[in-house]
Amino acid sequence: MVGRKFALLFVMFLISSNFVYAQEERLHEQNTLYHYKEGIKAELSNNLPIAYENFQKTLLLAPHDPDWRKCALNGMGVVYARQGDLDNAELYFNEVLKIDPDYKIAEINLGFVYEQKGMSKLECLEYWAKVFELDRLKPKTFVLDQTPLEVEQEKKKILK
Repeated sequence: MVGRKFALLFVMFLISSNFVYAQEERLHEQNTLYHYKEGIKAELSNNLPIAYENFQKTLLLAPHDPDWRKCALNGMGVVYARQGDLDNAELYFNEVLKIDPDYKIAEINLGFVYEQKGMSKLECLEYWAKVFELDRLKPKTFVLDQTPLEVEQEKKKILK
């Protein structure tokens, strides 16, 4: 009888601890989202120190989540860029690209940093080409100009 009561109590403990853990996890995610949103609001209202602080809190709350990490680090990079510290902004955007090499937002921001640093258009083009998928959009074969043929056809229509 004692064994059954103990087993029942143990099962109830496991169920309640899983419930508590799920609640804590949900609260943790809500706090992370809250601080990230507050960081965005502060950045948009030009309150850069508060924005940076909230992006740091986001990073502290989710240090091992790659999605939260890249968003928070990108936000911190934007704050540095808006403050004119392009070197630190570049470091943050490159850190984001280590987490997710295809993260277009960080590529765009890095392109802006290089442009503001006065790098040549050719040096910035690498980032813009990635962002706008120029490689995917380029022609697949050589292209001939059809304009002379079209102009000739139009002339024939007019002369008739």
